[in-house]
Amino acid sequence: MNYDNLLLKVILEEGGFFKRYSSQIKKLQLDNKHFNFLLNIIKEHYDEYKVVPDYDILKIKLTEELSNEQMVKVLTDTITFQIEERKISEGDIKYIKDNLVQRIQNSMIKQAMNNLDKGKTDGLHNDLKEIEKVSSSTEEYEIKMLWDYDEQLEREVIPTNIPMVDENGGVGRGEIGILLAPTGVGKSVFLSYLANNFMLGGSKVLHIVFEGATNDYIRLHRVKLGNPSNDMLKRGKTTSNLKVVKMHSGKTNLYDIQDLLDRFKDEGFVPDVICLDYLDLIAPTKVKKESWMSEINTSNELEEFCWRNHIVFWTAVQTNRSGLNNEIPTLGQIAGSVSKAQKASMILGLSRNNLQIEDNTADVAIIKNRYGKTATANNCLWNPDEMKINITPNENIILG
Repeated sequence: MNYDNLLLKVILEEGGFFKRYSSQIKKLQLDNKHFNFLLNIIKEHYDEYKVVPDYDILKIKLTEELSNEQMVKVLTDTITFQIEERKISEGDIKYIKDNLVQRIQNSMIKQAMNNLDKGKTDGLHNDLKEIEKVSSSTEEYEIKMLWDYDEQLEREVIPTNIPMVDENGGVGRGEIGILLAPTGVGKSVFLSYLANNFMLGGSKVLHIVFEGATNDYIRLHRVKLGNPSNDMLKRGKTTSNLKVVKMHSGKTNLYDIQDLLDRFKDEGFVPDVICLDYLDLIAPTKVKKESWMSEINTSNELEEFCWRNHIVFWTAVQTNRSGLNNEIPTLGQIAGSVSKAQKASMILGLSRNNLQIEDNTADVAIIKNRYGKTATANNCLWNPDEMKINITPNENIILG
């Protein structure tokens, strides 16, 4: 499989690859004119929709761009047989990443030489500076180029209807929000509450659960809507904007969830939000000798998964034993690998002592926030029986 085929396959199948290397890829020109034409379509689609097209969309784009039916067939066959059906390995992906900068540099040098041949010398100095930037450091160049592509810095946040969360930056598409709490204090209730809020806000929501009966979660959604027998959520079924799906605990990995998403997309249901109850129950796609290494792989894959599917992802994580102290948990009390916290844009900590459980209250805090402040809400309303939650920050208790 040659470089051009391989590059296009990695771009189309590795969700965050184009975004990570967009500055370089947008300058790249491939030698094969057919592959270069396909690459330009991908660039234009990304500029317009902020997402790489899948194979089907790319084929549809061909029919829109070309009037020559024979050429459409040639390029469609190229996509199908030379790219889509070929297999790639982790070594192939590493090869693409290691060689991308050199390809970009060569392309820029070729363009500069063409300009010289045509007597165009005005921009030569700037061309040489750009070439030097590319060759010196991919990461440094990417950071500098961000300022030339303001659209990369925009976030599309989907409101939770929880003021403390929404007023402090919230969680956007491609990002992860986490509730950190010990066992038995309300992770499932909170994620059900969130999923329902997203649905009522007009978003399409996939609510994935691993423990308990599916109908138990349907009941929580009914109660949240104010009527346990509400027609919006009949027994075992949900609205067109909310699907509750139970998957196998400890056996389901992100590939399985991607297959589920793809199946729903074929049926016309494309989620804006996934609420997953909960992260610790996802199986690794690659089992490592040390469990924490498997968790790191899962965290990395989850980040790519969110970018690839352009979704908001909310989940929960269990605390370790030190989190069983009836105080708002800290990041150091996350069970397992700390990589879960590193990938999240916002983490909420939840605590309820015995008295608060009786009084239907809780302590909640934003303990990590990539896009805003941290805050604390003590003794806020937390009534799981009536699915009523009201998280209001305490005055003058702003942590940062």
